Amino acid sequence: MRELHPWEKSYPASLHHYEITPELLAGNLTQFAAQGAQQYPDSDAFSMVLPNGLKHSLTFKQIDDLSTAFSRFLVAQGLQRGDVVAIQLPTCLHYPIAVLGAWKAGLIVTNMNPLYTAREVALQIQDSNAKLLIAADLFANSIKPIVEGSGLQLVLTSMGDFFPEPIASAIGQHLGVNLELGDVQYHTFTEALSSGENLPQVERELHPVALYQYTGGTTGRSKGAPLTHSNLLAVLEMAQAYVNAYDIKMEPGEIILTALPLYHIFAFNFNFLLFYKLGGCNVLVPNPRPLSNIKPAFEQFKIGWMTGVDTLYAGLLAEPWFAQKPLHLKYVVSGGTALRPSTATQWQKRICPILEGYGLTETSCFVSLNPPTDKVQLGYVGLPLPACEVRIVDEQGQELPAGQAGEIAVRGPHVITEYLNQPEETAANMRDGWFFTGDMAIMDERGFLQIVDRKKDIILVSGFNVYPNEVEGIIAEHQDVVEVAVIGRPDKNTGEAVHAYICSRNPELTAEAVIEHCRQYLTGYKVPKHIEFRDELPKSPVGKILRAQLRDPQPEHTATAVATTERPLAVSQALAHWHKMVAQGDLSTLPSILHSDAVFRSPVAHTPYPGAPVVALILNTVAQVFTDFTYLRELATDDGLNVVLEFSAQVKGKQLKGIDMIRFDAEGKIVEFEVMIRPLNALQALAEEMAQRLAPYLAGK
Repeated sequence: MRELHPWEKSYPASLHHYEITPELLAGNLTQFAAQGAQQYPDSDAFSMVLPNGLKHSLTFKQIDDLSTAFSRFLVAQGLQRGDVVAIQLPTCLHYPIAVLGAWKAGLIVTNMNPLYTAREVALQIQDSNAKLLIAADLFANSIKPIVEGSGLQLVLTSMGDFFPEPIASAIGQHLGVNLELGDVQYHTFTEALSSGENLPQVERELHPVALYQYTGGTTGRSKGAPLTHSNLLAVLEMAQAYVNAYDIKMEPGEIILTALPLYHIFAFNFNFLLFYKLGGCNVLVPNPRPLSNIKPAFEQFKIGWMTGVDTLYAGLLAEPWFAQKPLHLKYVVSGGTALRPSTATQWQKRICPILEGYGLTETSCFVSLNPPTDKVQLGYVGLPLPACEVRIVDEQGQELPAGQAGEIAVRGPHVITEYLNQPEETAANMRDGWFFTGDMAIMDERGFLQIVDRKKDIILVSGFNVYPNEVEGIIAEHQDVVEVAVIGRPDKNTGEAVHAYICSRNPELTAEAVIEHCRQYLTGYKVPKHIEFRDELPKSPVGKILRAQLRDPQPEHTATAVATTERPLAVSQALAHWHKMVAQGDLSTLPSILHSDAVFRSPVAHTPYPGAPVVALILNTVAQVFTDFTYLRELATDDGLNVVLEFSAQVKGKQLKGIDMIRFDAEGKIVEFEVMIRPLNALQALAEEMAQRLAPYLAGK
């Protein structure tokens, strides 16, 4: 019998020499649908809760039946075993039906962020060779250029699909769905389900690959990771065995809050697949921003588990409605980005233990997880899961002793063996059966992992390594700091210098105060040389701060209305007028209309964030009044802020059609103002449309 690894010695005895059996790896993920329908037919598997408290649930039996109907529809569309179906949906009830239906039809799924630009969608469709796209009607207009003439089949979902009339129509109207697809042919999701129910069942051998899951691509081209059914079955079994070994039984009926997007591997595996396998219920929140959107879920369900990232957990602690501890919350799991000790400590004290883990797309989400005990291991991402091997290696690939920092290499039944269509990346990252992650870490004598940083993010100051995570952790401990990101900038004297970007809750916080704080806890070369204060930091859709966009503030994949070089004339006039007023500094006579959520308030004198509501600028120019603009700092994504404004206005007696959320009195003063937040890549198009409508009014001034 082999010697135990250090982390295995830290396990409960039941996990010593744990192995994944070949019989388990021979299965497939569709078996969960049949098992759930048989064992828990009338229990809720998925419940979707909207911000206004409306909800709808689907049982295990319904999920099995509907996914079978959808699989028949997919086969009837001519899709062959091994073809790829792209899913571009928010977190909604359609998601599990679409995924399971595709798998039952022997197809491969590729998940896509609904906020992707048309360019990003086209790249993934091309690289994965997807034959059919399932998308929300909210985003359909932005993908029209991709579908036209491409042969790509299209199925459109609606957020109101599972609600009865007239609620379904009201939801569509509230969201402002206005399809302008021209000659593009498509099926609705409800049509697909109805037709599938009347089609014969086609027995088809499942394809071994379950997912082409793409990495974030925050630095360069995204890489497709082919995750097999065996990979995913293995990691689910490993995670369940690990948690159960600590006598924390994850049993049927457990309820988990799913506020993270299901297209992300973290929520896809831990929330969707693991709790579906266990007979638990996923409570789906389509859009967790503002955080008050999550409140109805806690009010209506006995939520025992949730997943999230540091920014989500820190934000909830600051929410007044969350001040009273949710009575049923037992554990929350953090991943995707470093968990600040201050966040973990407050959760442990006020709410429940927060378990930090570590994983990547290439490892089916999981490498390690902190044990589910009352003793939180602050600063650690836990022990490697059973059946997962981890080595810390130097630049030559040689294993390092405990306590030394090096690159994490991973091996196990849950790890991919190649990247899709990228042999050079495969050769560079997968060697001798090991996946080299590019992440730097230390493993202590117990086998606990401590992430140091991304290899590429390390800052070299006068030959000394500076790890941004360490510096960020110290700065985050300052009472006035809300968020922080640290990168390296070229420096003629030291090669690189530490540069910190800070969001502060105190406008009087100075760079000198931050530097003095750092000097108390960091050696000299680690102390930031430059401090820059920001209203917000760029984030991924799951809330991970994107250092790459701070290093390169205008990456090629970022496109916002304000940053574009070709603006409609009316937009340019409005922006010029706005900047002129700000420069004058006399804003005392201008009305200040604030959004109801303080998170989204921003002083009117602030310089607009790239992607600020251009349409509002146009209207304000027309009406000669200004509002306190909403910048939606929590909704920044790779392609900028994606906001749609709906408004109604009457300017000097002239009715503007199709506008219903801003109202003026007879003197042109704003009497009502509301911003509807939408996850749409439509800001530029809407600005151009509004500019054309308002050109006559601008010309008349």
